[in-house]
Amino acid sequence: MPWTPLHAALGDIGSTLDFSLIQRAVDEGIEENSNLDWKSVPPLTATDAAGRQAQGIELAKDIAALANSGGGMIVYGVQEQDGDTSAAGLIKTFKSFGETDLRNIRQVANNLIYPPVTGLDLMFLTAEGNSDEGVLVALISPSADSPHLLYQKGNHEWFQAPWRDGSNTRRMAERQLADAYRQREQRRQRQEQDFAKIYSDTVKSVGGTNPGIGPTWIIGVAVPLQSRLDERRLNAISARRFLHASHQYFKQKGFSPLSELLENDTRVGLRKFIFASSRTSGPGKIQARIELHGNGSFALAFTRDGVFGQNIREVGQVPVDDLLAMAKDIIALILQSVDSGSISSDYMVKAGVEPHTEIFRHPDPSLPNHYQPFDERHRVKNHEPVQAVMVTRYGREQLLESAAEFVTDLMMQIGSWVQVTAGQLEHEIRMNEDY
Repeated sequence: MPWTPLHAALGDIGSTLDFSLIQRAVDEGIEENSNLDWKSVPPLTATDAAGRQAQGIELAKDIAALANSGGGMIVYGVQEQDGDTSAAGLIKTFKSFGETDLRNIRQVANNLIYPPVTGLDLMFLTAEGNSDEGVLVALISPSADSPHLLYQKGNHEWFQAPWRDGSNTRRMAERQLADAYRQREQRRQRQEQDFAKIYSDTVKSVGGTNPGIGPTWIIGVAVPLQSRLDERRLNAISARRFLHASHQYFKQKGFSPLSELLENDTRVGLRKFIFASSRTSGPGKIQARIELHGNGSFALAFTRDGVFGQNIREVGQVPVDDLLAMAKDIIALILQSVDSGSISSDYMVKAGVEPHTEIFRHPDPSLPNHYQPFDERHRVKNHEPVQAVMVTRYGREQLLESAAEFVTDLMMQIGSWVQVTAGQLEHEIRMNEDY
């Protein structure tokens, strides 16, 4: 479960976000703030067109204001106390929201706000013993795309940029809006720099910077566009559990970072946990490394050190299926991040081979675990790392579509005609769920 502004207001770092936590907030009279908003009635319940339009604009304003203020939480079904206060006073439950109702809320966040607010997590919380009625929680992630503008339907010449000033929602003035756009550009520049740095740091950490010296490594990194808020909550136990849960998606049995590291000890770094292994295999060493960062980033490195058989070592040569295995591990780690609720943003991903090589070996279709002799026609002279964005904000289907595109691009870059579809990835995941 995510750590929310309500946890912060209650001074609670460990409780699950459930109905009882909302009841605690009411019992303690927790007041609204710049990241917490109480609403006594559910959104988009009007039956007439004019009423629905007005409610849609109000909902969009509330969502955009929190997205423009570092993210936050709206709780529908909590009435404020009487008088000049924003303190929670009474829970007013309502009937459960269906998938259509939740989809309508997301449509408002996408259609009436520009850029769309995508980091929106909706949860209907019910009291124990009463599954029919409860409250609706909307969690809005901090947005790298702010400022978000609120447009009136049919009139794109009118807009406002709402923001939270304590418990009040106000409109940005011209200077605030200019500052917000400047900060957006600065965030994007830092993001690109941080992304490049985590890739180069990973290459350096395994000694993959010098051609002809040491093994050739497959490197993969994934960085969320919006970092986790609770970076320090990752610990050695949760990191190991995360690794094991990620392995369950594809359960790769051959060479891959995840399959190599399941039983290895954890080392701690600066806001990250490191898993590393090294084992002798014939004339070479199989080595793997995964870093789990507190902000939701991952760094993976893997080498078979040119080992292609019990007594066969071809330094600088890389099997094409090792890159496919690396890509699947990246996908698995992202899936686990999304499914566990720890990340709700898209991921920038990058995978490549360091130091540079031109020789990629293709599997022998007639002999399992064997490779075809190198053919000069397969030499790849201009291989470059492949970079992409894996889209998580529109659900599993879109995530797997973008993942399949990344894998296909990665394989084509090394001269392989292996093409992967979202359907194939989903089928493989479902097959592993059955075992």
